[in-house]
Amino acid sequence: TESSLESMRRISHELMPVQLEKFGLLKTLETVIEQLQSAGTVHIELRTPADLSFLDHPAQLALYRVLMELINNTIKHAGADRIAIAMKTERGVLFCCYSDNGKGLPGEWSGKGLGMKGVEGRISVLGGTFEAGNNEKGSFQATFSVPFKPNENKDTPWKKQSE
Repeated sequence: TESSLESMRRISHELMPVQLEKFGLLKTLETVIEQLQSAGTVHIELRTPADLSFLDHPAQLALYRVLMELINNTIKHAGADRIAIAMKTERGVLFCCYSDNGKGLPGEWSGKGLGMKGVEGRISVLGGTFEAGNNEKGSFQATFSVPFKPNENKDTPWKKQSE
C-alpha cells in the first residue's frame, strides 16, 4: 500500500508539478533538464524564447506533458545520449522541434501507442499540429506548432538555455 501511495504521489506531482504553476514552463524545463543531466543519462540542449510566460497556464501544462512524454520515450526506447529541443515564435505561433540521436522509430511503427496519442491529443486541444518520424540520420524527430495570442513582443528570438 505504501509503495502504491508513493507512486500515486509521484505521478500526481509529475502530471501537475508545483514548480510549473509557480515558475512557469521555462524554469520547470530547465530544472528537469538539470536533474536528468546530473544523473548522467542524457545531454539535453534547450533553445527557447527567453520568456514563455506569454503562454497561458493550460498551454504551458500541455507542452510540459508533451515534452516529458517525448523525453521519457527517448530515455526508455531510443538508446540516445543527446536530445535537442528548439522553440521559436513567429506571428502568434510557437514552433517546436524535438530530436534525439537514438535509433529512431522502427519501420513498422504506426504512431498508435498510448503515449503518442496523448501527445497528439494535447497539441490538438491547443489548436496545433504534430508530426513525428525519423529524420534523415534515422533518429527520432517530432515537430509541433501551437497558436497563441501574441503579446507586444510578437516574435521572440531563440535563446540557448543549456549546453
